[in-house]
Amino acid sequence: MMNEVFKFAAYGDKHAPPPPRPYSIFDKNDIEQRTAKLREEVEVLKASLAELKAARQQDRPDVVMTFGDDGIIA
Repeated sequence: MMNEVFKFAAYGDKHAPPPPRPYSIFDKNDIEQRTAKLREEVEVLKASLAELKAARQQDRPDVVMTFGDDGIIA
């Protein structure tokens, strides 16, 4: 009996199935779909940010600074 225990401890199970691949829990198609959706959302956000910046620029008048004879901004 102990001989069998030592033999199994030394050699183990020779016919054990190989371990699963590390990334086998992920579905590549699902990840690609989610990535595409997120990229579209990022593009929409970038476009709305550009619109906001343009609207702010139009609302703000240009600031004109003039220097007096003494070099101080008037």
